[in-house]
Amino acid sequence: MRSIFRDFSGDFFPILTYPKEKWPDFWVEYKRKHPRTFEEYSRKHSLSPDKEIEKLMSYSRKTLDSLYLAWAKDIRRLKSVVLEEIGQLREHLEIEREDFVVHLVCSLGIEETMFIRTDRGHIVMIDPVSIWENADLEQLPRIVRNATIEFREYSEVLVTAEMSNEEKAHRFNVLLERIREVVTSGTSEQLLRKVVWLLDHYVDYYHWTGFYLSYEGEILHLDAYVGEPTEHTAIPFGSGICGQAASTRSVFLVPDVSVESNYLSCSPKTKSEIVVPIVHDDKILGELDIDSHNIDAFDELDRSFLSGLCELVVPAVITRLSTDDY
Repeated sequence: MRSIFRDFSGDFFPILTYPKEKWPDFWVEYKRKHPRTFEEYSRKHSLSPDKEIEKLMSYSRKTLDSLYLAWAKDIRRLKSVVLEEIGQLREHLEIEREDFVVHLVCSLGIEETMFIRTDRGHIVMIDPVSIWENADLEQLPRIVRNATIEFREYSEVLVTAEMSNEEKAHRFNVLLERIREVVTSGTSEQLLRKVVWLLDHYVDYYHWTGFYLSYEGEILHLDAYVGEPTEHTAIPFGSGICGQAASTRSVFLVPDVSVESNYLSCSPKTKSEIVVPIVHDDKILGELDIDSHNIDAFDELDRSFLSGLCELVVPAVITRLSTDDY
């Protein structure tokens, strides 16, 4: 069986040889060993460099010392169990497809697992720091097993730019049904956060996904989002692509943002954008804004899928706009 499991935790624990005031320096160098992993980690959790350091410095040396001692004591045994369980799931995981690997990478403890797409396939990232905080290291085999099973299910729904229109349309329909199930439960804020998470998770060319809501005058205010932090948290109607979509109540599909004179740049990585208004009783409630690092990323299938999604979230947006938070 090909090796799909690698332990990179040893790259992190030298942080304990540094004085705490030097931990930020260590973190910068540490991320360079896993550039694709941490680029995606920061994007998915909307972390600026300052926020990353703030989270890192919230850990005490005692906490990381305890993790290291427990990890050093048990990791060989636990990895042996992990490999045995992966072997038992060989057929179910379809390992011969060689489309994923499992990496143990210590990070900031925000979540136990994450899927990261690379040119060679996906990394199923497992964070020992999060496991240590939320459970105990004995749970590592269970967490790896569940994450790999989830990845195989995830891979059957994932929408990529390379697939045929027929397959893309099918997967958008499956994803829309999943979102339809979500909108019937949870609070409006939780729902909008869940929706942007689902879009980011299952559509690999959606690199920034967020809701803007209009609760006072003709101004769009940033609400739930996934992606790099943005300075554009309040956008007047008519300003930029988002403002134009709100003022005209029209879907804006921009194949190349570099040729748009009224484009508000959020990131130099952004190459194309789609903005879909959320309208109820002829009133603009807000919009869904999605950026891609790919040029000409969006087409009529995206337009149709996202328009249907925006209709689904209207009740949640109305509730959100009426809460005391606004």
